[in-house]
Amino acid sequence: MPTLLTLPAKLIHRILACLSQPHLSQVCLSCKTLQPLAEWRVYESVEFLFDLDVPLHTADPEDHVGLPIQKFFRTIWHRPELAAHVKSARFVTQNAFRCRVSSTPPPTDIRQAMVDAWAQTGLPPQGVDNAIAKDDLSAVTAVVLSRLRRLARLEVGYILLQHSPHVARILLHMSSGGGSPTENAAAADAAYRGLTRLSVRN
Repeated sequence: MPTLLTLPAKLIHRILACLSQPHLSQVCLSCKTLQPLAEWRVYESVEFLFDLDVPLHTADPEDHVGLPIQKFFRTIWHRPELAAHVKSARFVTQNAFRCRVSSTPPPTDIRQAMVDAWAQTGLPPQGVDNAIAKDDLSAVTAVVLSRLRRLARLEVGYILLQHSPHVARILLHMSSGGGSPTENAAAADAAYRGLTRLSVRN
């Protein structure tokens, strides 16, 4: 009896293209065979609404072991190939007076990984390590952006640029095609070259 897995790959891709991100996430969790086919679609576009601490495509407001942007960072830190799938990203804040991701410190493993990720950019710390320890909104966003080197479209909230220099430093790094000193020359040169649209939201 024919099953979904026996269908031609092109047809499976068409079916997956009709699914929403939550449904694609369920496919990734429920079928190892379909996971690599669905995974890149899950990560192709990411959105974070900092006022709620919840990505716009998921709902997990009570989990303080790792808030959504922290979980996202942990994932792309351990699986950098997924970061390469991200082509569109939005980091939106609706509360101009909120400058922290949460009222609780980030988990220790995430905090250290973020410090290490910033170090890999080759940029001087200039206080970013202390800002990460305080779960500073701008610093966390900047570190996540430093991993998304294949972005084509990016939207950031104005407060993220106004609050501290970390996001602006990463954007300048991106615009100059900056790469990690640990990368080979070809990979470093290709970093951020696909960014064609950058917008700042009030």
